[in-house]
Amino acid sequence: MAAVEARRCRDPEGGDDSEEENIATIDGSNEEGPEIKLLRSVLLASSKPRPEISNYDASLSTEALLHWISELDKYFEYEEIREDKRIRFTVTKLKGHAALWWDSVQAKRGRLNKPLIKKWDRMVVKMKSTFLPKDYQNSLYRQVQNQRQRMMIVKEYTKEFYKVNLRFGYVEDTPEKTTRFVNGLRMEILDEISILSPKTIEEAYQSALKVEEKIAKKQNARRGRVSGRGRGQTFGRGRTANNNEEGSSSKKFRTD
Repeated sequence: MAAVEARRCRDPEGGDDSEEENIATIDGSNEEGPEIKLLRSVLLASSKPRPEISNYDASLSTEALLHWISELDKYFEYEEIREDKRIRFTVTKLKGHAALWWDSVQAKRGRLNKPLIKKWDRMVVKMKSTFLPKDYQNSLYRQVQNQRQRMMIVKEYTKEFYKVNLRFGYVEDTPEKTTRFVNGLRMEILDEISILSPKTIEEAYQSALKVEEKIAKKQNARRGRVSGRGRGQTFGRGRTANNNEEGSSSKKFRTD
């Protein structure tokens, strides 16, 4: 390891290539022993790409704010950021009105001799209560209860169903949640799915895909038959018209 440190001192600006050279020069051998493999894994881990997190200035829509919070959650999990550092990182992403709002929240708590907010979950609650519409929860609840497939395909409906339920906090699959999913399907799909009595949303989803595919095949076959009959009728009319033209021509010839 001394060779590695010496090489770093000589080339402090060295990038990935110099690091690879450092690894190769340990013990003067190109063979990878346990120590080299460990060092390589550390270097690779330190060079993993980091997700880009945008700033928040309180001007985003409801959808954009929820997406921003979700991206932060993923980032914290990806980087394994400790709880005590999550708020400090988030504060660096607050700009404009959002930054002023957070400073005032913490300052007010300080004046009232209340402990400062240091938990990420508490910060999220504060942000939602401030920047989401006041009737957001009631509106979301109605949306959860009244979700319908309508003109969406099954895959699109399922994605929207999960998105809305996650926002409301319905994470776990329950019989009630599965029933709501099934009842939201289009009637022609619902009729066949209800007979199967799926126990989970995944079962209902897979069954709905098969029913949707079967319905699509029937519709395509029906359109093919209608199109075939249409061509036959056109041909028949065309032939009749030609026959009539030939008949009228012969009549004219006999008259002349």
